[in-house]
Amino acid sequence: MRCFVAIELSKEVKAKLSEIQEKLPGANLKKVAVQNMHITLKFLGEIEDKKAWDAERRLEQFTVSPFKVKIEKIGAFPNERYPKVIWAGCVSKELGELAEKVDMSLSNMNFESEPFRPHITIARVKGDVELGEFFDSARDSKIGEIEVKSFELKKSVLGKDGPAYATIRKFMQKA
Repeated sequence: MRCFVAIELSKEVKAKLSEIQEKLPGANLKKVAVQNMHITLKFLGEIEDKKAWDAERRLEQFTVSPFKVKIEKIGAFPNERYPKVIWAGCVSKELGELAEKVDMSLSNMNFESEPFRPHITIARVKGDVELGEFFDSARDSKIGEIEVKSFELKKSVLGKDGPAYATIRKFMQKA
């Protein structure tokens, strides 16, 4: 199964991100379904059930105090001129610390180690598209703030309408 560790977003933040998505041109873009929007702490990839169970056991070993994350700014990977992924930025020192703890707890399980780039994917670009006007109007967006009290081990299930995400286990943070 295809797995990742993520933070869920509030309904309010998802609604604001959906409003921003509406400003995107329809052609050559695949907008992320609102219910699938999240902050990825670590992508695990295609793994067997036993490895998911082992990851679950490792993730339950540490505690993190609740913290806030500001969701602001719209940008693109690799850049706005040649976008492949359109994202909303996430600002929080504690978010990076949590991602590092997740990475460390799973470090000897042979997952790829990617630098953590805190963002929420809102769309993927599937071809040539001109987004200069969109970025000019959305770049400095102030979307909102979430309070992080938990994170989740999730799996992605591909269906006829695209991926659906299911929670394998929710990890509540402790003060």
